[in-house]
Amino acid sequence: MPRIVPSRVVAFVSRLPKYEGQNKLMLMNRLGAAALSSNVSLLDQVPDELLTMDLDSYMSLVQGKEQIKDIVATWHDNRIAGQPLQRIEPHISQDPVTIIRDALAQRPDEAPSPSTTELSFHL
Repeated sequence: MPRIVPSRVVAFVSRLPKYEGQNKLMLMNRLGAAALSSNVSLLDQVPDELLTMDLDSYMSLVQGKEQIKDIVATWHDNRIAGQPLQRIEPHISQDPVTIIRDALAQRPDEAPSPSTTELSFHL
């Protein structure tokens, strides 16, 4: 299995079909449950040491992940209840896929060695 690092999750998101509708509404139904669940699954595989970020960014990342889980669970429950697929169209500022992508975009793909305490410079 390949190692999943932040840039691979960002690359996955960039390959998703376009799902922005009118008025900056993000049409989650265009993505579907499989794409959304795959995003969460990949995020779960990123090693914790690569998720170094400020508290606000981390909380946004967690919220985006949980929002995707909620969307998929809602669709699943609707299907089980014989209901039509609920349209979920958050504004781009609340789009969980974009939130996750933005939180990971500036994260490194490698963590410094735990034994590294300072940088050495040789002339």
